[in-house]
Amino acid sequence: MTSKQWITVGWGFMAGAALLAVTAAVQVFVSIDDDALAPQIIHVTAFLRGVVAAVLAGVGFFAGLACFSWSATRRRDDLLEQILSRLPN
Repeated sequence: MTSKQWITVGWGFMAGAALLAVTAAVQVFVSIDDDALAPQIIHVTAFLRGVVAAVLAGVGFFAGLACFSWSATRRRDDLLEQILSRLPN
């Protein structure tokens, strides 16, 4: 893959991570039952779904960072190859 393709994949991971982070926040806030008469009750399944979505958002974020880092490495290697190809033997 070229460095531009790695950047595109990285942005895809970042977009997925953002969507998962929003989903995680919604799931956690939905899991809290806010009733004035009863003590706060947390719905465990919705809360755990939010936690899992948050973990996946973190994985997606760091995967995007890894793609950006790999893109920079590829770009550096391509530049070095260009420089070395232009040098006289």
